[in-house]
Amino acid sequence: MFWAVTAAVAASGMVTTGLAFHQISLLGERGLSPVQAAANFVPQTGAAITATVAMGVLAFGRERLGGYGPTLTLLLAVPLAAALTAVTARVPDDVLRRRVQCRLANEPGTITS
Repeated sequence: MFWAVTAAVAASGMVTTGLAFHQISLLGERGLSPVQAAANFVPQTGAAITATVAMGVLAFGRERLGGYGPTLTLLLAVPLAAALTAVTARVPDDVLRRRVQCRLANEPGTITS
């Protein structure tokens, strides 16, 4: 039983890591721009942090997590602030596309069309 639980946890970690590293290319194949694909990280991060905090409360109870209130609030507030900053200071898609094209051409100063 130990190895079954260990394998399940390891497989979950491997799949999550693989999807995170390849998310932009996978969603690009589905028609999303790199900016739209990268924007998916924000809700995923918020959901992961919320689920982690909720499981901590369920596992340990509120009385054992009592002193961590400010830390947990900050842990939830930082990704939210980052998301708001990303939304308000948005880089246009054409600028990112040109940067990607320059990198793919291996010529840092030129733009291919």
